[in-house]
Amino acid sequence: MVNNIYIYKDPMTLDIVVAYYNSLAFSEILPAFPKETTNILVYDKSDNQNPNTKWSFFSFLYSFFFSSSSLLNISKKHPNIKIISRENHGREGETYLSHIIDNYDSLAEYTIFIQDDFDNHVPRYDYFVHNTNLMIQHKQSFYAYPCSWRKGGNPFFRTIINGIPEPVLSTLSTQDAILQTTMHFNIPLPVIYNTDICAFFIVSRDRIRSRPVTFYQELREWLLSDEANGFVLEHIWQLIFI
Repeated sequence: MVNNIYIYKDPMTLDIVVAYYNSLAFSEILPAFPKETTNILVYDKSDNQNPNTKWSFFSFLYSFFFSSSSLLNISKKHPNIKIISRENHGREGETYLSHIIDNYDSLAEYTIFIQDDFDNHVPRYDYFVHNTNLMIQHKQSFYAYPCSWRKGGNPFFRTIINGIPEPVLSTLSTQDAILQTTMHFNIPLPVIYNTDICAFFIVSRDRIRSRPVTFYQELREWLLSDEANGFVLEHIWQLIFI
């Protein structure tokens, strides 16, 4: 829980985009954000939003009474929350891209993109707030938050050399998938770079708009064409927003 740690009160607007599946851990960070200038957009991709999911009676009851109702209870505590239903496909990348596409002309000055299981990936909430403050105060364009694989772990990053991850990744359709994607979308690719895992980041409106909305539309279409593309996208957000 964040106690007495607050986001820097700058006269700017901030959106928090949450890819929500079943964890309410993200709500623990919300008290740090001033309600006057922050909008929280929770894109609900939980299984009860997916009509194609096969459910047992008990799993349905759990989702309906615990997941959905708890999410609504959180929204009552935070009037600046908006819950938006989305089909469960494309991983968190589809959520992020859809938000950019749908709000391209009305983006906040800064947008934070996170997944719902905040506790699994952010080792220190106070560091998250501190780094957000630094990013906003220094008017940086992009910052990727250090993330861990699971709760209690240390931040982890991968090294990409000539578009090839070291060590190799079994989740990619081909080991040069990052290279091929950057070439296809004309995204600058450094010879070597490190990328944080799990895709938690903050980016400025100007940096997002440095690319036309058609770029994000084409990227989303590519993402949905192959499930493995979601793992590629996780490793190139920082290249997109350079």
